[in-house]
Amino acid sequence: MGPELSGEVLLQRPSVPVGGIAEKLSNKRKVKRIRGSEDEKEDDIENLLFGEKTVLEFGEECAVSREKEERVRGADGITGDVESAETGVPGFVIGAKSRKDNEVDPSKTAAPNKKAKASVEALAPAWTDQDDEQVDVMLSNRTRKFRRSLGQTQLSQAEYELALKEQFKKINDTANQSWATVYEEEADPNEASFLNTTEKVVSKRDPRVMPDKFIYITQLQDANKAGVSRSVVRCCQFHPRENLLLTAGMDKTLRLFDVCGKANHMVQSMFFENFPITTAVFSPLKDEIYLSGLRNCFYTYELLSGKVDNVKKVIGCEDEKLDKMLVSPDNGVLVFLSKEGKILVVSNKTKQWVTTLKMNSHVKCASFLPDGSELWTAGSSGEVYVWNMKTYLCTRRFKDDGLSPVTAMEISPNGKYLATGQESGVVNLYNIDDEEFVRHFTPQPSKSFFNLTTPVQALHFNHDSQLLGIASTLKRNSFRLIHVPSKTVFQNWPVKQTPLSRVASFTFSPDSSLLAIGNVRGNVRLYKLHYYQKRVSSNSK
Repeated sequence: MGPELSGEVLLQRPSVPVGGIAEKLSNKRKVKRIRGSEDEKEDDIENLLFGEKTVLEFGEECAVSREKEERVRGADGITGDVESAETGVPGFVIGAKSRKDNEVDPSKTAAPNKKAKASVEALAPAWTDQDDEQVDVMLSNRTRKFRRSLGQTQLSQAEYELALKEQFKKINDTANQSWATVYEEEADPNEASFLNTTEKVVSKRDPRVMPDKFIYITQLQDANKAGVSRSVVRCCQFHPRENLLLTAGMDKTLRLFDVCGKANHMVQSMFFENFPITTAVFSPLKDEIYLSGLRNCFYTYELLSGKVDNVKKVIGCEDEKLDKMLVSPDNGVLVFLSKEGKILVVSNKTKQWVTTLKMNSHVKCASFLPDGSELWTAGSSGEVYVWNMKTYLCTRRFKDDGLSPVTAMEISPNGKYLATGQESGVVNLYNIDDEEFVRHFTPQPSKSFFNLTTPVQALHFNHDSQLLGIASTLKRNSFRLIHVPSKTVFQNWPVKQTPLSRVASFTFSPDSSLLAIGNVRGNVRLYKLHYYQKRVSSNSK
């Protein structure tokens, strides 16, 4: 018969004799007493790395084997827990008291132990270096504000850490942190229904409208590489129906180029003796070129026959310099801007003087309506005059916004917009169809652009009135492209590295796929506009 146990009856494994366990335990206690300090250090290192050997008994907390041995020791001083911890045999007790006598109720200790363990894990640092507590911080010029007395020269690690925390609280308003509060927003039912559908909600952009903000443009070989001008390129214009480009300037030479973006061959070059060219334009309807300069005469050149006519001393304006010239869209008359506000009208058929229009100030620029029914002129007074080309009377006069003289002006090909450039560099864009523009003497522009800071020398719309180019000669790279529908300037071009130099003239090709820009060095830079190039390619297919 086995020994009687008070309380619960514990099963005994017959494979392990009781006497053998007691003998082994007594031998181990003798060995443990003989252990030196070196063995204890090795045990401490093993316990630190691998954890102490524990036995879990009846739901009680885990404890180290030495503590368990003393806590659950039997009446005869023999315990089976140590053997089970050392040998791996499941634990059992011989000669132990009842569970009720030496056990603690798990329900009473489980909850406090869990709370204590959670609080320790939340507050205790993961790792603490004891050497840090022995470090003293020497006070320097920047840290002496942390000292407690005038003679203090160093702080302990704890004092230094506390001083840094207090300094942080002073600098940062830790009491007021409402800005960091996250508020939960209620879900919008409309937004939820919007996300649950696969229907297309973004309307397609009209392909006929050019995208704004960014323009895709590529530089090509110079248009006049085969014949670079020896002076400023005062005139630069494409043929109304072909990619034939003319260039002219103060070197008294007219040059024609077949522009394709690659070879750009020079078709013809013609020298006009003693005739510095200030204006050279294609005829809107005929294959002719009109040239004027700092003389009281002008030339006509027929492209097909190569015939050159010199129109000398137009009757009625013999003493006038015919340097600035315009051709009406119907090719009916030629208009010359003269001095003292005079505007000379000459018949294109007879090459004879028709009439003279007079402004109250010096005239500097002019532009026709697309149908040629009206001529709009402006000058140093900042006022714009509207002339009826049938009666040759001034039908209207209004003041351009701003206090600066008007140096450039053009009406868009669709007849909806008027662009004026001032001596201050400001460009005003008006909507001609607007009622307020028609009624007021000082109409407000729909948009004013302040990108240029020097006098505006040239203004040109492209063929569909979606692009407006503005340029100034007095400053390098003073050229901008404006997106007319959105009334914004393209942001990505030109850049500082764009080799425009000082722009003297520019022009768009008939389909706006090419942009030619002449500068004071005699070069004509050529650029391809990808948006219009794609339209041309799609239309050709």
